[in-house]
Amino acid sequence: MSVVEMVYEDDEVGEGITLVKEAREGLLQWKASLDKKSQSALSSWAGGNHCKWVGISCDSSGSVIHIRLTHFGLTGTLDSLNFSSFSNLLVLNLSNNSLYGSIPRGIGGLSRLMELDLSRNRLTGSVPYEIGMLPSLEYLELNTNNLTSTIPASIGNLTKLSFLSLWDNRLSGYLPQEIGLLASLNVIRLINNNFSGGIPSSQGNLTKLIELSIPLNNFTGSIPPEIGQLKSLTIMYVFTNKLSGSLPREMNNLTQVKKLSLSQNQFTGYLPQLCSGGLLEHLSANQNYFSGQIPHSLQNCTSLTRLRVDGNKLSGDITENFGIYGRLDYVDLSFNNFYGQLSSKWGRCLYMTGLKISNNNISGVIPSELGKATRLQVIDLSSNRLQGDIPRELGDLKLLFSLTLDNNILSGVLSGVIPLQILMLSNLRHLRLANNCLAGSIPKELGECSKLSHLNLSANNFSGTIPFEIGMLKSLEVLVLSRNSVSGEIPGVLAGLTNLQRLNFSHSILNGSIPTSSSNWASLITVDVSYNELEGPLPDARAFREAPFEAYRDNLGLCGEATGLSPYTVDKKGNGSNSVILIVLPLFGGLFFLCTVIFSFFTIRRRYRRGKSASQEVKRNDLLTVLGHNGNEWYEEIIKATEEFDSKYCIGQGGNGAVYRAVLTTGKVVAVKRIHLSQSSYVGSVAMLSIPFWFMSSLKMDALFSKKKKENGCLYMILSSAEKSRELDWSRRLNVVKGVANALSYMHYDCSPPIIHRDISSNNVLLDSEYEAHLADFGTARHLILDSTICTSVSGTPGYIAPALEVIVGKYPTELMSSSIGQNTPLKDVIDPRIPVPEGHVAGGVASITKMAFSCLSADPSSRPTMRQISLELTARWPSLPKPISEIALADLLPN
Repeated sequence: MSVVEMVYEDDEVGEGITLVKEAREGLLQWKASLDKKSQSALSSWAGGNHCKWVGISCDSSGSVIHIRLTHFGLTGTLDSLNFSSFSNLLVLNLSNNSLYGSIPRGIGGLSRLMELDLSRNRLTGSVPYEIGMLPSLEYLELNTNNLTSTIPASIGNLTKLSFLSLWDNRLSGYLPQEIGLLASLNVIRLINNNFSGGIPSSQGNLTKLIELSIPLNNFTGSIPPEIGQLKSLTIMYVFTNKLSGSLPREMNNLTQVKKLSLSQNQFTGYLPQLCSGGLLEHLSANQNYFSGQIPHSLQNCTSLTRLRVDGNKLSGDITENFGIYGRLDYVDLSFNNFYGQLSSKWGRCLYMTGLKISNNNISGVIPSELGKATRLQVIDLSSNRLQGDIPRELGDLKLLFSLTLDNNILSGVLSGVIPLQILMLSNLRHLRLANNCLAGSIPKELGECSKLSHLNLSANNFSGTIPFEIGMLKSLEVLVLSRNSVSGEIPGVLAGLTNLQRLNFSHSILNGSIPTSSSNWASLITVDVSYNELEGPLPDARAFREAPFEAYRDNLGLCGEATGLSPYTVDKKGNGSNSVILIVLPLFGGLFFLCTVIFSFFTIRRRYRRGKSASQEVKRNDLLTVLGHNGNEWYEEIIKATEEFDSKYCIGQGGNGAVYRAVLTTGKVVAVKRIHLSQSSYVGSVAMLSIPFWFMSSLKMDALFSKKKKENGCLYMILSSAEKSRELDWSRRLNVVKGVANALSYMHYDCSPPIIHRDISSNNVLLDSEYEAHLADFGTARHLILDSTICTSVSGTPGYIAPALEVIVGKYPTELMSSSIGQNTPLKDVIDPRIPVPEGHVAGGVASITKMAFSCLSADPSSRPTMRQISLELTARWPSLPKPISEIALADLLPN
């Protein structure tokens, strides 16, 4: 007869029998405290041998040594569990239940306990000090609860502890230095808490440590050099903290590391030789401030499977910086300062599924060898300087679902032979080719990409009509075809795209009406059809009713319930202004020249039409009348309104003439530019002018531009006035710089051929009543012939090359660009003192623009950012400053 059987024959036989009885009663007492559903799950806990109850194990004496009740759905507390009844307990595992309340202090009585797992419950309160009274404990897992407060210093008593997991709680405070006493520790997991302070240097004593995972906390300071003593470390995760400073050189000693994640901190300096042991598989160092080149050991790290260094300040020639990685799965080098060309070696990374190298200075062509990396699913090479055709070999990437090549200089005819290979990719979901030089018709073969959800072809040179086949893309969520020369009507089938959320056809030549039906456009959230030739009623859909007037402006006659539209009809308005727009041209002209002028009017009116130059023989005439306006009458009225161009009416002075303010008899206000140019130069200036006009005329020796009056005059006059400059606060100044940058980016990249202004000065920036910036004075502008020699001489206003700095400083920045101002001079000492020092995100904008302006002054033209890069950066959200603006010096803003 066994000892256990004897217990139930005689309840009073010895001390051992008493302990067994107490354990049995203790289990039943705890069961009774749980809810009814939990009690049902423990139905075997009744009479008979408790050692045969579910989740219970005993030793030969009948003493309980294991309690394992994981995934039982238990709901209740631990308060009724009498730990003193289980003095021989070795394992307590109650993980993955719904236990709540605190961890009882009596748990410290389990002196023989080796494993404690209370993870994935709803426990609250702190980690009790008594945890340190478990000298035999080897495994402690309390993760995924709601525990608060700090880790008790008594944890240093657990000298046998090898596994510590406290992640996903609300623990806070500093890590105790006593953690360095846990010499047997193999794993530390403190992920997703609120720990703060530095990483204790005492962790360098944990020479057996294999995994250090402390991400998603608020740790600060630098990584201590003692970390280099952890030579057994294979996993190190410190991402998403507030760590800073340079990585210690001692990290070169971590030769066993396979997974290292440093991302989303504030690290600076160079990356150490992180793959010196040749075992590194996963490196994430993204979203930091690392600079310099990719370390040599990383360039030849054939063990790599995942590499992320995006969002840093890394630089160097990328052409040969990376070798052949036979195991590489994913690489992201985006948002750095890499230059050079894409190597054909990337095509030999046969296991690669993602390649992202966007927002760098990469040039050259896309290598056709990429088509050999047949497992590629994501390609993002956007915002570089790539040119040439899109290689047809990309059509071999049958698994590709995202292709992003926007903001480059890619050319070719999208509907030609090469891109058709890409358009047949059945898994393609995202196709972004915006802001390139692609031409031709939008191919109907896009209808074959049945899974396509995002299609963006904006700001190219596409023409023709919108193909009916796009309406077959039933998964389409985003459709952007704006800033092209697409014409014709909007296909009615598009209204039936039940998943479409965003639609943008703005700045095109679309005509007719918008397809309307009571059941269509139901999923649409945002819409923009501005700057077209559309007319008729808007669809009765929420997106159309709630869209702002800017989404419809400059059409022939849209009407409906939207703000600013007539219920019946809308007269077309030039940019929403009632100002009369005049241009008075020279005395010379003829019918042929008149046709050219009319054509220029329609193309320039939409601002994104492609320029067209022509040379005509000009005949002398007394007056040139355009668009039904009598030039003689306009001219005489302008002469009278300005008192024959008296200086008191002068509101600006440009490189080729003066600008005057004139109030006509109708009460309308115009800005008149009196130009002193040769006839050919004058005609060129008119052809370049981006501000819409009604007619042009010339009489005797006067050449006049009469443009929309910009009510606040030119930027120079405002900055020169103590009173007006105070009205131009920092928010308005930032918008002025944005406006000028966007205008120049459009001229450089979206006009065909591109236009260079050559005289960007504060005299030529006009501000309207809302302080929006408008470029003027195109007298020195020229079409840029891409295949011709680039002239590096300065044109326009002599000595003027830094308009952004003038906005920040409040005057021409002579001192700022001279040696009289030291690099340690605080930024607040050089910005315009007439308005309060900027704060918050506005301060970040001021610092960003100043830094950007300095980068534009680089002596090396190749290192200066392009206007497209500047425009894109200015449209992003202003970054938060790492320190108050009062502590930022000019040296902090100078390019590396």
